[in-house]
Amino acid sequence: MSSAEYKETIERLARKHFSGATFGGWSECCEPDTGERWEDLAIRIKDDDTINNAAERFDEYLEELIKLVPYPDRDLYRLYFYY
Repeated sequence: MSSAEYKETIERLARKHFSGATFGGWSECCEPDTGERWEDLAIRIKDDDTINNAAERFDEYLEELIKLVPYPDRDLYRLYFYY
C-alpha cells in the first residue's frame, strides 16, 4: 500500500468513527529534538456526543486501523483532535 492509500484508509476510518466531527486536511509534523516525522489529520470535535464518546470511538478506530495499516507505517500518521 502507498502513502496515499494509507492516508485514504485512515481518513475513511476516522470519518466512520467520528462522524459528528469536522475534518481538516493533513499536515506534516516534525519533532525537532529527535527528527521524528509524521502527518496529522486535523479533526474538530464540535458536539458533546462526540466529545463524551471520543475515547470509546478512538478505541474502535484503533482496532480497525491495526488490521488495515501495518506497523511501523501506521505510526507515520496521527489524528489531531481539537475543540
